[in-house]
Amino acid sequence: MKKVQKIVALFLVAAVMTLAGCEKDNNTNNNSNPQPQPRPAGISLAGTSWTSDVNTEYYQQGIQMLVNAQFIMDMNDDENGEMFVDMTIEVPVYPQANQHETTTEPMTYYFYNNTLTLTSTGDDAVEGDEGTMIYHPEDTTFHMIVDDAQAAEILGDEIVFYLTRGTINF
Repeated sequence: MKKVQKIVALFLVAAVMTLAGCEKDNNTNNNSNPQPQPRPAGISLAGTSWTSDVNTEYYQQGIQMLVNAQFIMDMNDDENGEMFVDMTIEVPVYPQANQHETTTEPMTYYFYNNTLTLTSTGDDAVEGDEGTMIYHPEDTTFHMIVDDAQAAEILGDEIVFYLTRGTINF
């Protein structure tokens, strides 16, 4: 119940912040290419690394699979970073089906008001397309809700990232 209340509270805070940022558009220039608005200064994550280890058990068609994944976020500067994923899927009854994959993805990020927004770097990137995380200062962690049903079934509902290198500059 507390988790539901927390989620509802986060949605309310996001809604209030969205509405507070709205103002009437008095631009009579009809400029079809509006300039991006500068973002307020956030908390610096430059030089930090964050790690999450996920170890779960997943069943597909009654067959047990052991999933071990390590996610590492490196924040290179105040806007750019990389996400490393090292994942192994072990199928004990059918070892030939075992899989291992390691990927590295560059990203940009924006951290403001306890929300970390991750964006891919491709030509069709849309802000936040790599997800958002909520910062919990009491234990220096980021929490990412897994909103894809199939991914949540495999990885769990939430991935928690712990600070493993560097310090946060407030």
